[in-house]
Amino acid sequence: MKPLLLAAACVDIAVEHSEDASVIYRQIIDAWDRPGCQALLKDNIALPIAEIKVWEQAVTGNNEYESEFDVWTRLYERYRKSDDFQYLFDRISDFIRVGLNRKKDLAQGEPKVIASRAICLCFAVGIWTAGSYLEKRTDWDGETQLKIGDKILDTSALDGVFSERLHRLHSKIFKRYGYRLSQDEKLRNMAWYWYQCRVVYSGPDEFCRKYLLETGIELDPANISKEILLCDIANGYPRKNLTDQNVS
Repeated sequence: MKPLLLAAACVDIAVEHSEDASVIYRQIIDAWDRPGCQALLKDNIALPIAEIKVWEQAVTGNNEYESEFDVWTRLYERYRKSDDFQYLFDRISDFIRVGLNRKKDLAQGEPKVIASRAICLCFAVGIWTAGSYLEKRTDWDGETQLKIGDKILDTSALDGVFSERLHRLHSKIFKRYGYRLSQDEKLRNMAWYWYQCRVVYSGPDEFCRKYLLETGIELDPANISKEILLCDIANGYPRKNLTDQNVS
């Protein structure tokens, strides 16, 4: 679950720091009200451990995995005739492209983080926006369920998304999956470092230089690079020699 939680923390930070990303995020929330998306919202989606391993191997090997990832195949087969589903997935893809890439890379048509390599991000955006939508739907009587490996995440874990509700949401999920509540802020800090290194600046070196100038605090780029490794994996960020590093 840790990669999914890290991806979710990166989503939160992107919404907070990018107005363009927050606009798309609100469009995704509204998209859940479409008939085709209502059907998806009531569906029970399973992500088996075997498929998670396929995803991890593909990302750490810097390979595209969209055609090999069975969960996408199943969803597309089930909803491929739905314009609403396509609209939802396109908006999720837009959010990832706009909110989690450097503007320079976007201008050059070379985004590093894309939906076809970011399975955790896709699920994180989907889960969090569904939570925002369901929070407004007091009449909701569905039994939506997402099963990841042997863990089931149902709508009871989706209450609230932003501001003061965000802490309660994350704490509830972290506790459910065995993480100490103190790790809440730790995971968010990891996501913040990742966002600074991969979206705001060109990498750990530039980020550490800017951070020293602004705060007077010296950070080691090598340590920051290790700190954001799991975020790179969770977000499908292409990183050289990823398979040679300890990602446990």
